Amino acid sequence: MRVNLNLESLLNIKSAEAEIINKDSSDIVGQIQHDSREIQKGDWFICLKGESADGHKYIEQALKKGADGIIYEKTSVVEKYDGLAVKDCNSFLGEMAKLKREKINPFVFAVTGSNGKSSTKEIAAFFLSQMFSKEKVHKTSGNFNNQFGLPFTLLELEEKHEFAVIEMGTNHPGEIKQLSLWAKPDAAVITSIAAGHISFFQSTENIAEEKSDIICGMPAEGVLFVPEEIAHFDKINEKCKPDNIELKSVPELPQGLNNVRITSEGTRFSYNNHEYVYPAVGRRQFRNFTFIWQIFENLAQTKEVLKEKLPEILNHLHELKQMPGRLQLFENKKYHIWDDTYNANEASYKAAFEFIHDVKGNASAFGAFGSMAELGDKSLQAHKNLGKAAFQFGFTSVFFSSKDEKEIEAFTAGWKDAGGLSDDLFAAFNESSDIKAGVEFLAKKMRKDDHLLVKGSRSLIMERVFEFI
Repeated sequence: MRVNLNLESLLNIKSAEAEIINKDSSDIVGQIQHDSREIQKGDWFICLKGESADGHKYIEQALKKGADGIIYEKTSVVEKYDGLAVKDCNSFLGEMAKLKREKINPFVFAVTGSNGKSSTKEIAAFFLSQMFSKEKVHKTSGNFNNQFGLPFTLLELEEKHEFAVIEMGTNHPGEIKQLSLWAKPDAAVITSIAAGHISFFQSTENIAEEKSDIICGMPAEGVLFVPEEIAHFDKINEKCKPDNIELKSVPELPQGLNNVRITSEGTRFSYNNHEYVYPAVGRRQFRNFTFIWQIFENLAQTKEVLKEKLPEILNHLHELKQMPGRLQLFENKKYHIWDDTYNANEASYKAAFEFIHDVKGNASAFGAFGSMAELGDKSLQAHKNLGKAAFQFGFTSVFFSSKDEKEIEAFTAGWKDAGGLSDDLFAAFNESSDIKAGVEFLAKKMRKDDHLLVKGSRSLIMERVFEFI
């Protein structure tokens, strides 16, 4: 991470209670590393604390590799090291990133939501790159969207960047507020409200409250966009009013867009009597695309440029690639196998089921499904609902995997309640041997050109299915 801030400016972070040790206030903190193995001579090392690691244990290793300065916590070490002693390294990282954001001062477009964050972020960055040039647009890499990833992203800002598309994620109350205060968005979106991480929030209403905190770092003239179908719109609106944040609801389709056809190669549509193909598959992905399209039609900083460049942008849609693990077609000569293993909750399962139903035609649909994580006391009912939905959406046969026997029983009960037969369900634990047995069970039933959907929460590692096909 290229910080390029002098120590004097870092002393202005009052909450850090920072103290310069054997350095001059004019010294520049250039490249900074949080992994001592990545240190190059002249880099600075910051001692971050995670769930399983403490950077203070690696100070000596960083110094041996040529670190020029150490950022460490005053209470975590006995001796003093050349560099900067602070109260809390984790929060200092965020405050330092905020300083960098203020120094570069790009237009910050922030994205959060229960589903579709990363895809929407990529679409927004694509539009901005097409409108203003790729080198002017900075974006979150991968899913670096938490208390560490967001500061890392902001610290990578350069003078050339006029726009920053910043993704924000959460699995505990209060996270979005802090991320927003660091990123200071000029405009923001909430893609959806669903039951992801509900064990930490207890209700989707509380999730809406958390996601709405994306406005906490916004200026009074900021604007928040949501899809018109979003849950808890009134709750979000209540949050916006005291801070004079404008809340805009975005309809499903832009004016002039029609004849939408979901296919296994992408989504075909007509716009102003021209035919186009959006390459990512599924209704949900297409909704993310039309969502961002209409936002940039309304945003003061982009609407005039978009009018001029929209035809060119639509002609370059092939440059938008399907993100790994999001309904990505897995190469197989016999079957249509869809990799949706990135993550899972009830809403994303439904979207994937709808897609398979849309594209399978006369072929049969099969599923290799993993359980959904972080549902707390709502887990058993959610998995029973999932079993029902799998049968109701027309899956011929399903392999279901979980680390929890009660989730297996709940899914099985839902499958049978909906009319599914025991002979068409193989439910097992999550060991590799179970995954192999589940694939063998499905393979006996599948025929050429059938569709197989592979999906589950990240912790289930359902991509192991592909090893046995």
